[in-house]
Amino acid sequence: MKRSFILFIIIFFLLTALSSVASVASVASTMPASIEIIDSHKKVEPIHYAGSMEEMLLFFDERELIITATKQPQNVADAPAIATIITAEDIRRMGARDIMDVLNRVPGMHVFRGYYGKENIEVRGIVTINSEKVKIMIDGHSLNNLLLGGTTYAFDSLSVDNVKRIEVVRGPGSALYGSNAFSAVINIITKDGKDMDGVIFTAAGGSYDTGKVNLQAGKKWDELDIASSVDYYSTYGARLNVDSDILGNSGKTRDGERKLEAAFKAKYKGISFNSKYVTKREESYIGVGNALNDETEERIDQFFGELVYGQDFSLGKITSRLYWDEFHFKVIWEIYPEGANVPNLGIFPYGMIGVPSLKSRTKGAELQFDFDLTDSNILTLGGLWENYEAYDLEHHANYNPAAWTYYTDGNVRDVGDIRQWNQEKKRYIGAAYLQDVWDITAHVNVTAGIRYDDYSDVGSTSNPRAAFVWRLTEKWHLKLLYGSAFRAPSFEELHNINNPVVLGNSNLAPEKMTTYEVSFVRVSKETSTATLTYFHNRFRDRIQLVPQSIPSQFAFENRGGATIQGIEFEYKRDLSKGFSAYLNYTHQDSEDNESKRNIANIAYNKGNIGFNAKAGNYIDVNTNIFVSGKRSRHVRDGRSELPEYALVDLAVIGKNFIENFELRLSVHNLLGKKYEDPAPIYYDDIAGEWKPTIRDDYPREGMSALIEGRYKF
Repeated sequence: MKRSFILFIIIFFLLTALSSVASVASVASTMPASIEIIDSHKKVEPIHYAGSMEEMLLFFDERELIITATKQPQNVADAPAIATIITAEDIRRMGARDIMDVLNRVPGMHVFRGYYGKENIEVRGIVTINSEKVKIMIDGHSLNNLLLGGTTYAFDSLSVDNVKRIEVVRGPGSALYGSNAFSAVINIITKDGKDMDGVIFTAAGGSYDTGKVNLQAGKKWDELDIASSVDYYSTYGARLNVDSDILGNSGKTRDGERKLEAAFKAKYKGISFNSKYVTKREESYIGVGNALNDETEERIDQFFGELVYGQDFSLGKITSRLYWDEFHFKVIWEIYPEGANVPNLGIFPYGMIGVPSLKSRTKGAELQFDFDLTDSNILTLGGLWENYEAYDLEHHANYNPAAWTYYTDGNVRDVGDIRQWNQEKKRYIGAAYLQDVWDITAHVNVTAGIRYDDYSDVGSTSNPRAAFVWRLTEKWHLKLLYGSAFRAPSFEELHNINNPVVLGNSNLAPEKMTTYEVSFVRVSKETSTATLTYFHNRFRDRIQLVPQSIPSQFAFENRGGATIQGIEFEYKRDLSKGFSAYLNYTHQDSEDNESKRNIANIAYNKGNIGFNAKAGNYIDVNTNIFVSGKRSRHVRDGRSELPEYALVDLAVIGKNFIENFELRLSVHNLLGKKYEDPAPIYYDDIAGEWKPTIRDDYPREGMSALIEGRYKF
């Protein structure tokens, strides 16, 4: 607590000092009549604007606008949220390979390998195995699936080639977006046809036999706008040394992947259709049982289609949405390899192989009314209905899940009639939300809202929000924010049964969190922006994986709560034309309310520092250093804390040598830093002690490079 406030004060004075060197920005002389300008030394821009995002972009820089915070276009400095905007230009310059590369540069966020090597998104000290506490959307459509709750199974390597901008709102978002909008809401806004304006072809190749091909095509004709993209990606993956897995074996990780993405959207007047399809086949790094193997393959297919109709009327606007999602999951798990001597179970000469599969479907409808009560007051009223169902459940294995004994012929067979691994269930959700955004004066804005969600299987919950934004001066803004959030248990957490790795719990309750934030924002238009935020999270009914007596087996339980507080600092500055620099820093204190210890695997400090340099019209160079401080261990883990580390990334773009052609070189972990991510522990009944599943944790890849050519026809 004391450390957070001391750092808060220090950085506040640093921010004040930086403000003295920033130049005064000019304000556009021509603005629409609906935007109020006070032409004096107290010049003030409006806090919100009732027009569309496209209209706003005519008068503001793209980095200044956000829609995700309130579902209305706003200046990000005035929005009732702590947010970061990443544009398509930013993504190109940083050399991002996928969405995870982008998120790792956002204040308060850290992407690392968690339980059995899956990529996790940690936000402000909060992380779970499938990143269920983060809601990720494409053009406002949620990607979180029913089975696992998160998005990282299908979308951890999501292509960013057709992305126009990414809006990252940190803090609770359940008052507008319901479940999973717990610690952050990420809205990936894709390009329209007018943004592509032709055909763009990209091809890339690099380390670990990585190859990629991307094709975008789009155009706008009068009121018709069509955009499409196809992306194919494959990699052999880094093969990293593991000295001792859960069985004491040594070997190499397996991280190969093949993925195809396809997207299509069209707009005509007030009607739009948007769709996305991803099919992926990948290996499993180290295996779900934390035992090295060579047969695991994860097969994921996910699709959504959404139809939206918007219509203006005398008092505002009405928007209706119909959507359909499909998620198909099938995994060939080699839980233990051939000849494995599994503690408490004995020797499995053919290994332990399980093949669970399941499909889930989401059908939903949403209706939203935006009332322009006055020029300075927008009231939003909405409701939605969703129907989730899990179906086509199958379970194949080469062992008897009732007796935990292997079949003597070693063959995989249908064991669903003996014991199924999950359950075919349905879930119905009804929700209603209300929000009022009111500019009380040209300097003061108040936002208040609440959402009520009723779940057929886990009950109902209400989540309010309140925000006060005060323009102290032309450059300084003060934000006082309050919000609550919840996350409904996934079907894996509720309904997994007879599973050698993860057991569900039908009695789980939703997780809940309350957050308070205080933020100072300084904006010097066209030169610099700085944000300093203090956050305080208190959440309860945490859904945690609790180790069981069988090695590598865990069960979900609501286990206590946690208190997390800290500060975030973000600073960006345009030094001169083509040159810019940035830094962000997060300090967080996380405490488990039961153990009174720091939450395991969370870095106390983390941040990024980097710059972009432009050499004439031909070369762009971007360098970033990501720094992670020490990470604590589980209270029962006797190993020392994971050490701090720093990673250097470099991207170089060559352009304008040939018309419409661009060449990019991206190098990640330029210095080849060796580091690890934390592996979990388990209780060994025979030894009577807690042990690490992977003795020396999960190894991470060294230097890798990708060279890419892009041509626009």
